Amino acid sequence: MTVGGASPQRPRVDPRPQGDAFAVVDPTGRLSHWSPGAERLLGYRAGDVLGTAATDLLGDRADTARLVGRRPGHLGSALLRHRDGRTVEAALWATPLDGSWLLQADRGGAVRRTQLDHALLNALFAESPVVVGVFDIDRRFLALNRAGRLVAGITGIEGRTLREVAPPGLLDLDAFEERQRTVLDTGEPLVRVRVEGTTPAPGSRRVVWSETVLPLRGGTGEPIGLAHILVDDTRQQQARERLRLVNEAGLRIGGGPLDARGTAQRLAEFVVPRLCDRAHVALFEFALGTGEPDPDAASSALPLLRAATATAATHAGRPGPTDPGAGETDRFASTPGGPVRRALASGRPLLLTGEELSSAATDSGDTRAAAEARERVHSWLVVPMYAGEQPLGVAVLVRSKEVPEHPLPGPPATPPPVARRFERDDVVTAAEIVRRAGTAIDHARRYARERARALDLQRLLLPSRLSNEPTIDVAYRHLPARGPSGLGGAWYDYIRLSGARTALVVGDAAGNGLPAALYAPRIRTATRVLADQDLTPDEVLTGLDALVTRFMVDFAQPDNGPVGSTCLFVAFDPIKQELSLASAGHPLPLIRAADRSVRAVDMPVGRPLGVHGTPYESTVMPWTDGDVLVLSTKGFGAADGHPGALVAALRSLPAPSSLPSPSSPASPSSPEAPQTDPSALCDHVIDRLSPSGPLCDAVLMAARLRSLRPERYADWDLADDPAEVGRARTVVAEQLDAWGLEDLEFGTQLMVSELVTNALRYGKPPIRLRLIRDQGLTCEVTDHSSTSPHVRHAADTDEGGRGLYMVAQLADLWGTRYHDRGKTIWVSQPLPPET
Repeated sequence: MTVGGASPQRPRVDPRPQGDAFAVVDPTGRLSHWSPGAERLLGYRAGDVLGTAATDLLGDRADTARLVGRRPGHLGSALLRHRDGRTVEAALWATPLDGSWLLQADRGGAVRRTQLDHALLNALFAESPVVVGVFDIDRRFLALNRAGRLVAGITGIEGRTLREVAPPGLLDLDAFEERQRTVLDTGEPLVRVRVEGTTPAPGSRRVVWSETVLPLRGGTGEPIGLAHILVDDTRQQQARERLRLVNEAGLRIGGGPLDARGTAQRLAEFVVPRLCDRAHVALFEFALGTGEPDPDAASSALPLLRAATATAATHAGRPGPTDPGAGETDRFASTPGGPVRRALASGRPLLLTGEELSSAATDSGDTRAAAEARERVHSWLVVPMYAGEQPLGVAVLVRSKEVPEHPLPGPPATPPPVARRFERDDVVTAAEIVRRAGTAIDHARRYARERARALDLQRLLLPSRLSNEPTIDVAYRHLPARGPSGLGGAWYDYIRLSGARTALVVGDAAGNGLPAALYAPRIRTATRVLADQDLTPDEVLTGLDALVTRFMVDFAQPDNGPVGSTCLFVAFDPIKQELSLASAGHPLPLIRAADRSVRAVDMPVGRPLGVHGTPYESTVMPWTDGDVLVLSTKGFGAADGHPGALVAALRSLPAPSSLPSPSSPASPSSPEAPQTDPSALCDHVIDRLSPSGPLCDAVLMAARLRSLRPERYADWDLADDPAEVGRARTVVAEQLDAWGLEDLEFGTQLMVSELVTNALRYGKPPIRLRLIRDQGLTCEVTDHSSTSPHVRHAADTDEGGRGLYMVAQLADLWGTRYHDRGKTIWVSQPLPPET
């Protein structure tokens, strides 16, 4: 019986009588017979002891009381007196003989060895859970212990081979016999060989044994048989397989791109079919996006969104009727008080049968989910997904009713016809896999959030919107880098200049990551400041070069300080129809003409900014209406500045009539209708050149060029005569009346009078007056003197010096633009709102 959970008590078994020492004790307790074996044991001859009391041979008087009156059989051990005076330990047995007693004795050590031998055989063949089998040299059974008979379900094995008695599917008999032959032939044991098999029905299950085959040798050393020892290693093998499974899951699930939805899909696809035949992952919205996590999401009413689903091939095409699509709210998982929410709140996996799941769905009012669970689900496991203390969502694993049992990876020898419930080891394994997946998803979430913040920062430091002028339509694309941060040093700008001109600038600061992204806006700001001074492109680059050189000293940091930049500066003049360009180590710009031909601009390419070398040089070239100027960074072309791939992409652009033109309101009958749309051009180039994104961030800018229509500007040549001041006021008033800008006449006439007067007094002929109406009203006076006027704060007693002071107050902007011969002083003012 079993007491308090202890092992059952086995009945006492006395050792069998052994030894050749015999003596007979008569009813009076005296020795009446003495055998030669007794003489060898104690040294007394028969004549010495016959007739003496048997108790006189006891070496310890305490044994007398213990042995006298004992029942027949084994009397235990006692110390006997030897003839030479020493004592001998012996085991005694007593057998009744018609009033006398037959005593049998043997040395105690021999008895103990015999007992040990019997105990060992009994342990191996009757009590051991390890399978032990003994075979002769013909590989026939000599013995098989009780554990082996139970495992194999066989009896009557003596004299027969395992092939003759084994049930089908027990193990691979060919390999078993081959191992026997190997040990018999070599005489060397085989130790811990992995053997897979299946126990016989009923209760059939797959088993993994660790088998050791030992040769049994005779007195001459020759093998006379084999001993097989099989240890059930199934649990240990399952533990090893599950550990391998968890490690593989960590590599596969977390080893892909840092994308939360993709990581969730890899989790679902990994557990199917390794642990289940259907699985899905539901996450909170913040885990899928870039929002801030909610530490109380598990107990809140935030919905869970379906992030991933996977189904085994045997169930493909059979989604459940209640399965939501990717990104949709998982209604059953989001039900307050439902099993998913309970598991999420507790932080522990929850295991339900199909009937229990159906009951839970019925309680939540989801009858469709209840019907599906009742009909199709055998075992349902929901595992909450956490990253530390932050809940992210859940993973749900389902074993359908028609799924066969797979305790170990690989096809079973004889799969049972019924599904298997999730066991404790399955739950532990699934929880560990989901834990690792949760860590990977949290890393992806953090990466997406930080990357979005970094890209937002970079976008805030670059122009966010380029306003189209009447003479130029501009589109751009800024592609993030493929690196972890997505940041780089590519930059661009669109600068309105005086005289209806526009500057297009593209550059690429050296390096990558956050340092380059923060370094580029410094260069862009400096470029805008220099461009506003109406400098030529080569002068802008010269000024930038000096500033970048200072940046490299002032902002130097160990290992990641600024190291320079490339820059391409293009000034577009819609009146002269000229482009002025200068390059500091930047890829060449391209022009796609209206006839779809593409050519690179033939211009010198100077050294990058911050690199010592020769001065920069400007190039002036003409253009025609409808030409598209394309500027790019090295991400869209070759590193040597010759973007052959970009040229091919531009040449492959479809005809303009087949391209959408959302940014151009021109009608099909207008002259602009057949022209290339810059936005469509950028999209086409990106589709052709960057299917997987550039290694660094890249900028592509396209500008469709148009000349300023003649009715938008007017020119007058003025003679070197003070009377021309009055004529200038008159022609300006007439032109403003023609443009419907009568409200600007007074201020404009005052500014024109001052500018023309200064040109006549301080400048050199020829003198030219120009009015330009584009986004504002610009008045320009050009002469051949390089002397620039300056604003003065005249004293009350000064007769002059108030002209430019008045101009600066009336004008919105004003400045001086220098030429090879002379200068242009310009003033600009906004147009009335109604115009």
